[in-house]
Amino acid sequence: IHQLGLTEVSRIQQEIRQLMPALGYSGERQNLSDFFRWMEERSERFSNDDLGRDAFLGLQRTRLQQLAERLPWYFTQLPQTPLAIRMVEDYRQSNTPVAFYQPPALDGSRPGLYYVNPTRLNDLPRYRLAALAFHEALPGHHLQISLAQENEQLPPFRRILHSPAFTEGWALYAEKLAGEMGVYEGPQEEYGRLVQELWRAVRLVLDTGLHAKGWSREQALQYQLDNTPFSATDTNAMINRYLVLPGQAVAYSMGEQRLWSIRRAIQNRLGSRFDLARFHTALLSGGSMPLDVLEEQMKLWAGQQR
Repeated sequence: IHQLGLTEVSRIQQEIRQLMPALGYSGERQNLSDFFRWMEERSERFSNDDLGRDAFLGLQRTRLQQLAERLPWYFTQLPQTPLAIRMVEDYRQSNTPVAFYQPPALDGSRPGLYYVNPTRLNDLPRYRLAALAFHEALPGHHLQISLAQENEQLPPFRRILHSPAFTEGWALYAEKLAGEMGVYEGPQEEYGRLVQELWRAVRLVLDTGLHAKGWSREQALQYQLDNTPFSATDTNAMINRYLVLPGQAVAYSMGEQRLWSIRRAIQNRLGSRFDLARFHTALLSGGSMPLDVLEEQMKLWAGQQR
């Protein structure tokens, strides 16, 4: 896992270098630290006031609506459960992230909720917000979790079970799938997606470094500062999470890697009979499950398609 992380970090950084000219960066050297600093200094952020909150919510609603219109070409079954965007309540704003997803109630009394924290709208540059919405809402957590909860053919525990590598792997897969769907607007939002992907790849390195390779906190901090645009404050908070939840942080990239591997294998097996929309629906139809079980289920599905 550690070596995979190092390889993925290098690959994603190379994709970022290839995007630099389109972003207007004219630095003579392709030094990523200089480039990251340049992007952060010129990035647009939302102000922490009523106008900023309205603009933030408006952007998120618009981007999710644009994506929702394309979902029927990529899925043969879509959730009936509505999705709502809400501001985090006052009492918990101080200890929640910029945005997160809360699953709907099983009895349908509450929609799926995409929460945004009004006190932290200035934390993220605008170019990262599209990938964030696609991860937390559509086609990420809301689509996957709602389909599972609505599937009455599954026993109750299967409808609410969350295997982290599947759930978070799907949401990270969804960020890249949104690119296939053509909903990222310009090179800035594509760069934002790559930053999100780089963040999860770095987790493979840091989690294994801290828990399996004897890395100090200072080593982990320096590695992230050298390889990402994240600040020391953000990085320290991330490392706290990795230290108290060993293994959780690797679920994102490991899950996404496995989902792409399953997709490539079945696409090669079915050839011209491969239908991406049917594949996605089959992938999500059984709810969250361990990835080795999922792979066996998808092999059986591919056999039925043939």
